[in-house]
Amino acid sequence: MLLDSFTKAWDFFVSQIEEAILLDNRSLSAPALRCLEKGIKASADAEGVLRVRVSELLERSWQAMDMLGSSATKRYNSLADMGVDGKEWDLPRLTRLMAILKGVLTYPNSPDYRPDIDALPPVQAVVMNTVQDIDLTVPGSPSLVMRDLSEYATLPFLAAFDVVPHPRNQLPQTPQKRITYISLSKKTMPLLVDLFLRFKSSRDIYVDGTLESVLSAYSIPIKLKYDCPAPAKYGKDLPLWKTATTCFLRIVKECTHHVKHLGEQIPDERVEGIWRQILDVFKGGVLADCSTAESFPFNVQEAEENFDLALVASLEIDVVPHLGDPRVSDVVVAQLGKILQQGRKVYESDDPGSSSSRSSTTSMFSSSSVSSIPTYPPTSTKGKGSRTSSPATLSPALKAVGIDTDMPYPELGSSNIGKLLPRERFSYWRFDLLFLICSDVTRGKIFHLLFRHEWRLSRCS
Repeated sequence: MLLDSFTKAWDFFVSQIEEAILLDNRSLSAPALRCLEKGIKASADAEGVLRVRVSELLERSWQAMDMLGSSATKRYNSLADMGVDGKEWDLPRLTRLMAILKGVLTYPNSPDYRPDIDALPPVQAVVMNTVQDIDLTVPGSPSLVMRDLSEYATLPFLAAFDVVPHPRNQLPQTPQKRITYISLSKKTMPLLVDLFLRFKSSRDIYVDGTLESVLSAYSIPIKLKYDCPAPAKYGKDLPLWKTATTCFLRIVKECTHHVKHLGEQIPDERVEGIWRQILDVFKGGVLADCSTAESFPFNVQEAEENFDLALVASLEIDVVPHLGDPRVSDVVVAQLGKILQQGRKVYESDDPGSSSSRSSTTSMFSSSSVSSIPTYPPTSTKGKGSRTSSPATLSPALKAVGIDTDMPYPELGSSNIGKLLPRERFSYWRFDLLFLICSDVTRGKIFHLLFRHEWRLSRCS
């Protein structure tokens, strides 16, 4: 480092590493990067005037990393992570770093892939370690990291793919490899909770849409439920939808209070967006298809229902008390009623006409009817001891037209029990919550909206 030509020598050294990675055999890439790593570490102890050389060395090394990252992901913008001469990197560089890391994670053309269901493969592990080492004191960095981690959590559902055999490999893949990102999602979902709890008092994560991105990441596995991919190949990890539900409820418990506490610091449109996203996830959990669980042993079915009871309990404790806030729009409040009304059904009618409008009673009762039905006893007194009968006509609204007993009249309802839906107890729990909301006099706004939108309670069994 004492030589005047050190800067040129380092530039030549880094250029050779770039060529080895981009142009030479792939087996040279890892040793080349290790050489660069050792060179950077060797300069860490430099002091005095040599710190200027170290700054130049680190800047040239970053340029190489930026260029190598761009070669793998040209669809992203640029950014980075830690700092030259001990200084933190600014937000643009951090953004570029996150883009490079995401490109490395999702790179689809590698000839080598490791199993990624039970444990993180080396590449994913290094990426996650790098993300966790980012200094989150830089303004905007918590939101940046949380948004990208939210995308990582959705990769098993949106970006999993089968590995295409390499053209030079003549041997067929047996069985065919699949990149699942399942272990990455299992790592990311709890990490998002930890980050949110760390920055839950920060206005930025509520205003810039970060919280909505986090909540949205949990909605996919919660809605898929039993259709989620298996969480482990050899172990007995918690199903992905259960992990997502547990993490989601932990965030809801805190965020609803902080949205209210921050008050006017959060714009109205963001408040509505957060509440819409919260209720959308609850809708996915409450109305998810549970027919698969019918094949489980009875004790397992009971345990599954008890797990889902946490959703209903959270609605009652963490959500409903805040929906009376003036900043929560009527549309959002109405959405809760609609969710509970759809979820409280115990039976599903087999009658194809059961969905007919209850207001079409004119098919049976008509004010223009030509026939009348007498009432009994029909009395009319004409003098003492004399009784004459005369048919008393009904009011126009009660006159009946001809009734064909062989024809169905859906508007009158049906005595047909219908098909029993799965998880009867869970339906009753949701039904109880619906009535609890409507009966609480302190929640007049909610009660008013439920019935103003004509969510009349039809037959529940």
